[in-house]
Amino acid sequence: MNKILSLPEDLKQLKGVNYKKIKSCTFAKYTQTDTSHSTFVNVGSHLLTFVRKGYKILHTASKDYKINSYETLFLKAGSYTLSNVGLSKGVYEAYLFFFDNAFLIELIYKYKDFFKLDQKFQNYEIFWVKNDKILQGILESFSPHFEENTQILDPIVSLKFEEIFLHLLLNKNIYFISFLSGILKEFR
Repeated sequence: MNKILSLPEDLKQLKGVNYKKIKSCTFAKYTQTDTSHSTFVNVGSHLLTFVRKGYKILHTASKDYKINSYETLFLKAGSYTLSNVGLSKGVYEAYLFFFDNAFLIELIYKYKDFFKLDQKFQNYEIFWVKNDKILQGILESFSPHFEENTQILDPIVSLKFEEIFLHLLLNKNIYFISFLSGILKEFR
């Protein structure tokens, strides 16, 4: 039986991972040089995955979802089966952004004018975002923070997290808004 990977806790034990933790968020650059199939993952915090190279497969009971390069997937905290597949020279690379409920709820109330709290939303099995050029630029702007010691810039990184979520809200991304609605519903 495969070992269950607990994220973000096990990040420090993985090869090819560069990660930083700030307040209620953790972000990581994950590079893998060989393909992994059907890895069991327990995600302790909500996760936004931005696939940069290769593709990810989320295996569910109903079907498999393929998340291509430059697409984004949101996962609620929980258990999943994932595969990472490298294409060019077998390299798979993704940016992983972990965040807790407190962070999300704070943002929901901060930007409540853009988020209709009383709206009914469909429950989707997965929350998948096809990136536009602006979102891709926002996500790529994390690159220097993986390479340099930017701890002094933590407040800016927090704002960058906020920028991701505000961009999705302003663009009325139905998957993202449903994702937030589901989180908020758990606390009502």
